[in-house]
Amino acid sequence: MTRFRCLSSFARVMEAKPAFVQKIANIRGATGRLREQILARVLDAGTEEYGNGEKQKSFAILCDGTDLHSVIAVEAWNNPDQKAMKSLICQKGNVVSLANAKLQSKGKGLGFLGKQVKIAFDTCTVVKPAPAGQVPESLPLVGMKDLKALMTVCAVSMEAVLHVPGSAVERNFDGKKN
Repeated sequence: MTRFRCLSSFARVMEAKPAFVQKIANIRGATGRLREQILARVLDAGTEEYGNGEKQKSFAILCDGTDLHSVIAVEAWNNPDQKAMKSLICQKGNVVSLANAKLQSKGKGLGFLGKQVKIAFDTCTVVKPAPAGQVPESLPLVGMKDLKALMTVCAVSMEAVLHVPGSAVERNFDGKKN
């Protein structure tokens, strides 16, 4: 009954105005349901166990741009919401349209680059496949100079090269040994 009520009220809102896509970077600290849809790629999704394996939560990471603030976490904690979130988890790697999303404070979780909100997935959230368009296929990278400016603990994405020193190798430059 509740799911039907959520979907019918959402359908009335969507019929009343044309669909508008909200960029993740523009989502700020407000809580409540977004009237706009989010068009983003599901970069990672799955289920985590915690509390000695007694409890679990479903999660997803969405990205819609190359800006460092274009990433947001999605979580579902209770069983009905986790079952509903399977529609998002099975879209891992694909672009989706997420409508009627519920925003809430990130709580104790780590936000990407200090984002203070996350999406709380519930049975009223609507997921539909969408065309890929210009949505990136990986997390935006954080440069070293940007890391110095971070003031809070947060999740970041970095690309690093590990170099293992080896034995010296003689090289010839212009016929001379070095």
